[in-house]
Amino acid sequence: MRVLTAEEIRKYIGCDFLVGGSSAIRNAGWTTQVQRMPELITRGPTLRDLDGVRLRSRTPELFDALMAWTCPMGYAPDGLLSGGSDWPVLLPGMAIADALVDRRNGGGTHIYDPDDLDPDEVGDGATDDLKQALKALGQETDGVPLVDDYLRALAGEAGPGPS
Repeated sequence: MRVLTAEEIRKYIGCDFLVGGSSAIRNAGWTTQVQRMPELITRGPTLRDLDGVRLRSRTPELFDALMAWTCPMGYAPDGLLSGGSDWPVLLPGMAIADALVDRRNGGGTHIYDPDDLDPDEVGDGATDDLKQALKALGQETDGVPLVDDYLRALAGEAGPGPS
């Protein structure tokens, strides 16, 4: 199966896109969880759906802000999003921040649970990356549900904090 180029996808769905949510986290190697459907974030509404892909819309302003936090697609061992394609992918800290903010606002962006993240793979500075991503989205860490659980997981601390 051939991986479509970014331009081919843009022409088909009728707008810009980037890889986000759990797909970006999987691509970064921060989890070993198997993903069933790639998650693409679009700049506004799409002209049509893509079979087997979750499409999540963002406002043009938010999408443009997210694009500043992308890099080219890397390699995912499961082959869903692989081959070093030209697809832009969110950096994992921003993928978590965007998904948590979207879910708080009633959206459905898929995100792995904090205990699905592999703290040995996230590297130093992951907690700071998440905090900076939230700040770039105009959010405070105490204003977004579950952020503390993700910060603990990224720091290698087990389990949820006090209720």
